[in-house]
Amino acid sequence: MEGKVILRSSDNDVFEIDEVVAMESEVIKRLIEHTEDKSVIPLKYVSSKILALVIEFCKHHIDAQNSGESTEAVKKWDEEFVALDWETLLELRSVAHYLIIKDLFRLTCKTILEYPTLDQLFHTDPNRPRKRRKQRKGDFDYVLSLIRHVQERVGNEEKET
Repeated sequence: MEGKVILRSSDNDVFEIDEVVAMESEVIKRLIEHTEDKSVIPLKYVSSKILALVIEFCKHHIDAQNSGESTEAVKKWDEEFVALDWETLLELRSVAHYLIIKDLFRLTCKTILEYPTLDQLFHTDPNRPRKRRKQRKGDFDYVLSLIRHVQERVGNEEKET
């Protein structure tokens, strides 16, 4: 399993990575194991920006395992890694879920749960005119449902492990 794997993002950028790094994703691992044509693996739901982050995360975790890097050092690196804007963090979480990269999924879910309060996130002011507050209510409802979903997923995955 010392070969290379070529991944193609949704915007047709190509990433050549070590197979061991690609195997961090259960989806890519299954594709490698069950397909004969291993030339290029298309990831049509993953942008280049997010795929580069996923590869960086997986590569660092493989390198950390191989070098015997301390758990504290990995945690510190993880915290710095997920210091992202809200949209990127949500997209990264979705891709981690889509590609079944459990460590990345758990990390992004944990970070989402610790994200600033919704008032800070949406820059709301209780004194704002009522009409504009109603527009934001839809945003709040969406984010709250997303947070509940993430909490359920993290809880279910922790029970499995």
